[in-house]
Amino acid sequence: MFTGKEEHKISFKKAQALVKAYQKNQAKKKVKALYFSRDAIGKILKQKGCLGLRIYYAKKPTGANTLVMTGVDKKGNDIAKGLLAEFGFPCPPYCPPDKSII
Repeated sequence: MFTGKEEHKISFKKAQALVKAYQKNQAKKKVKALYFSRDAIGKILKQKGCLGLRIYYAKKPTGANTLVMTGVDKKGNDIAKGLLAEFGFPCPPYCPPDKSII
């Protein structure tokens, strides 16, 4: 199913349009993005048999939106017993200073 070499590249203009279209329908106080460190992502990707990431939309007990990341194997299965990631740094307040995509 997966090889780990799937292409996901899009142009900056397309990425910006997609993000703005989503944010247009969100309340101003909502989280716009989450930052995850290279280290956290790398640890997931280094797991045995991991070829990529799956990112789930999730909601914290406080009602705040978040993302949960898991590794994915070649059959498309989540590596659910492996390392998972959450606790991304939300934007706002951790937004890029240049407002590049947002």
